[in-house]
Amino acid sequence: MYFESPSAFSIYLKRLVNPARKADDGWKTVKYAGKFLEQYKMELLVKRYGGEASSSGLDAAAAPPPPKKPRTSAAAAAAAAAAESSGAGGQPMLTQLAPR
Repeated sequence: MYFESPSAFSIYLKRLVNPARKADDGWKTVKYAGKFLEQYKMELLVKRYGGEASSSGLDAAAAPPPPKKPRTSAAAAAAAAAAESSGAGGQPMLTQLAPR
């Protein structure tokens, strides 16, 4: 038998016991030589790219995300868009066409 991924192998075996099983993360459930496959994957990432890799694959010392901008109401957003679309003479650059 050939399996495309560790998850395919894991779900095949688990469905032998419980046919209703829908999904499984094979990287976290399959062991080889006493270690989970995820550990081998992380060791390979560290070897290839250096540094310390966390279990999520992201660097733990990464900068925090930028602060969120406050939301504006739909009316304020429409007013800002109208102000940006007006030309130098105060005339709108785009006009709405009349229905046919």
